[in-house]
Amino acid sequence: MQRGAAEDRADEKLQRVRYEFVQRVSEEMINQLLDKLLKDGVLKNEEKDSVCEKNPTRTNKARSLIDAVIRKGHEASMKMIAHLESEDPTLFQQLGLSSAQPSQSAGRKKKICPSEEEPACKRPQRQDKPDGVKSGKTQSQDLSEKQLLQVAQQLGQEWKQVAIYLGLETKDLEDIEAAENCVKMRKLKMLVKWKRRRKSAQATAYHLQKSLEAMEDLPHEVHEILTDMIDNQAAK
Repeated sequence: MQRGAAEDRADEKLQRVRYEFVQRVSEEMINQLLDKLLKDGVLKNEEKDSVCEKNPTRTNKARSLIDAVIRKGHEASMKMIAHLESEDPTLFQQLGLSSAQPSQSAGRKKKICPSEEEPACKRPQRQDKPDGVKSGKTQSQDLSEKQLLQVAQQLGQEWKQVAIYLGLETKDLEDIEAAENCVKMRKLKMLVKWKRRRKSAQATAYHLQKSLEAMEDLPHEVHEILTDMIDNQAAK
């Protein structure tokens, strides 16, 4: 079994500590991580520039950085965790991350016992369920139509691609276009159709974000608004 379990993936670990990372990481540490991840080849020059230039505040810059790394998957996230451990051990411990280096975890078998990793990763004010369940993130309330409208407003011409990634078919899109003239409402109805096809508690901001993570043309604003919704729910 590849990496044993979902909780053993580095990108999942970063997703779990994302909120705390954004709140705690310093501007200096963000810049160090950007430089090291650029050197590692995890980030491209334009991606580093985008994080720095499009995010005027520290929290926005931190959020943009960790989201960019998470989207790149396990290997990229593992490198970021390793840099956090070596460059800022205090923050590393505060986030409850485990070492990304095999030599520091007794050879580290493919599967890590959840009981060894979960307690440190939990943040009482945000999480009270096992990591694999993602606590407030996957088990929160489904997105409301108002929230779906907020997402729809961030979509451009790529909204039909979004529909395909969400499992809708071209026939669904044709039906929506035939029934609705307003483009904004077409986008909303597309998202509502996705929600109605999901089981209860399976149409959350986390699930929508997860379904679209492989879409390269997804506007950054969509990812931002979804992650903000996830954070707001987790903070409750």
